[in-house]
Amino acid sequence: KAVEVHHIEMFSQNPARELDPSNFLTLCESGKRGVVCHRFFGHKGNYQNINTDVVSDAKEWNKKLKVENNS
Repeated sequence: KAVEVHHIEMFSQNPARELDPSNFLTLCESGKRGVVCHRFFGHKGNYQNINTDVVSDAKEWNKKLKVENNS
């Protein structure tokens, strides 16, 4: 239920996209099952990292979680 906006392309690398809605991805901050999605997917576990595959990674895990929740 807690979400945070993640910049797909980090604004520190491209300041022009900081407020571009197409550069946003919402990721959870809930820590459900010990995973904070924003840190895990957006930053590969460390906020100093950049995950260039964040969109596809988040989609894949979203599918996996939906299947698991429907089981």
